[in-house]
Amino acid sequence: MPCVLTMLRFELGIVFTLLLQAVSNHDELMSNFFAQPDALARGRSVEDLAAAGVPTDLIPHKVFPGNRPSSSLLLPHLDAFTTGQLLALCVHACV
Repeated sequence: MPCVLTMLRFELGIVFTLLLQAVSNHDELMSNFFAQPDALARGRSVEDLAAAGVPTDLIPHKVFPGNRPSSSLLLPHLDAFTTGQLLALCVHACV
């Protein structure tokens, strides 16, 4: 079954519904978290934006190069132990 994405506009903001189920703000943020490294790796070209139907006056503002290395860390929670792991990772990468 194809994924149907509709947008409903309410007075308090925009609610995205996916297959008639509301998508939480956390789920939307997580999807952006996972999409960011892909966008940095691939970039967007003028041809990609034109094929997607982006208005021509917005194309210069949405073009960016790819091949940008990035690191994303997803931790179960932030406490003293995971903070120490992050610190050790930074020290190991810098030294």
